[in-house]
Amino acid sequence: MENQKEQAILNGRFKLITEFNEMRASQWVRGFGINDANGNEVLPLMSSFDLDGFEETGDILKVKFKIFPNGLKQYAVEIDPVNRRFAYEGNTFALDRFEETFKK
Repeated sequence: MENQKEQAILNGRFKLITEFNEMRASQWVRGFGINDANGNEVLPLMSSFDLDGFEETGDILKVKFKIFPNGLKQYAVEIDPVNRRFAYEGNTFALDRFEETFKK
């Protein structure tokens, strides 16, 4: 897909997948997900989660994002793809609960 990009992260052990989606006229959202180096899905691509930025620290990917259509609140999480978990507001969750944690 032309608007989808892969970027090697965490010393090439994982790939950050991003995809631009036009949600409304001229309102673009950069969805994101994570695959391992073999292409296996670790965190599914979430098209309504708008990636603002990320930083790699050791085995942790620090991610900032918003959720369409409410672009006012920014979330900051630390994702540990090796152990398939993430930390948010002092709590640790299994990575398979990522989307449900924020779409309440």
